[in-house]
This record gives sequence, structure tokens and C-alpha cells, in this order.
Amino acid sequence: PSAYPSRDCDAPAIGCGFGMWNYYTCECQCISPYCPDVTGACYQTHSCPIDNYFEGCSHDCPWYADTVSNTCAQGDIVPTGISQVYMTKMRCCEAEFPSSVSSCTNAEGVSQDYWYPDWTSGSGVCLNDGNQPDYMNADGQYWLFKDPYQCCQKYFGWNQDSCISISIQGLDYLPPQSSPNVVLNYSCRLCFSNCPQILDNLDESVAII
Repeated sequence: PSAYPSRDCDAPAIGCGFGMWNYYTCECQCISPYCPDVTGACYQTHSCPIDNYFEGCSHDCPWYADTVSNTCAQGDIVPTGISQVYMTKMRCCEAEFPSSVSSCTNAEGVSQDYWYPDWTSGSGVCLNDGNQPDYMNADGQYWLFKDPYQCCQKYFGWNQDSCISISIQGLDYLPPQSSPNVVLNYSCRLCFSNCPQILDNLDESVAII
């Protein structure tokens, strides 16, 4: 499975049934005891090859309603009795707790300090303008970053240098001092043409990433 969500695959027209569409793997993942039928939706209950489609999940574990706390929980084991799961907390909250979405998501007051991947315009950069979609706010641990370097590395790794350079263009941005390798990376890759003297101050034993 890809570590990056795909924007080029669509869920079956009839939906996934007793499961959810996973944008990372481009397939329906089913709640036990269901598995995909010939349409790819989760309606089949016989001859299912996998007991738990979510076993070992990390960034793409399902969200489901937790009626005890009136919010949505996430995990690789879906409790018995749950018939619907969701890819994001926001979708879960909107469907299961429509009258209390804000308290369910705890998404109020998200800071503009966070960087997020720009999927809307297809620019291939990360932004920190505070306009990230609600589903990113709801799942901030996967979508939001304090550092554009980490955002670009995770979601635009194939064009990381360009992503970082364009993302911080025109901004008075300083890389995090807690990550010396990242500082060196910014200094040497992004400022080399303007401040090559940086290289004179580097220890030759330090690797530039």
C-alpha cells in the first residue's frame, strides 16, 4: 500500500457497504465478517480470505462511532455491532453525530501555524494559511505539521526540494532549531546561491541531507 493518499481512484458507485473506501490502497476494506463481492463492495459473507482487513493499519485505520463518549474512535479492531466505518474522523462525526460535529471532532481553534498538503490546486506544495479542509483538522496527526519540511517529505517526497522551496517562498520562515539536519538541509539547498558562505562554517564530518 502507498504511504500517500491517491487522488486518482474512486469508490464503487454503490459505495462500500459494510466497510470503507481506503484512498491509500484504492479498495474497499470490510468489517468482519464481510469481504468484497464482485463489485468490490463489502457485502459478501462466505469464502472471505481475510478475517480482519484492518490488521496492522497505521495512518489508514478506520474511524467508528463510540456511543459511550459521543465521539469517534479509531483502531485496527472494529468493535462487534459496528456496521459502518469511515476513513476520517470528520466523516465519522458528520454521519454519526450530526448535531454535535464540533465537539466530536475537537477541531475548533486549529492554528495557522500548521502546514498541510495542498490537494485542491494541485500545486505540489504545503501551505500554512489556515485554510486546510475540515477532514485534515479532524485528523491532524496525519495531515498537519509544524514544519513544511516534514509535510513535503511525507506527501511530496518525489519532488521534496521544490515543494519546500516554493512552500516557504516569500515567508519569513526559520527551520526548527531542534532538527540540525533539517537546518543544514534548508541552509545548503535553499540558500546556497545567496549565501554560499554557510558551507565554510560547516564541519566536514557533517553530512548534508
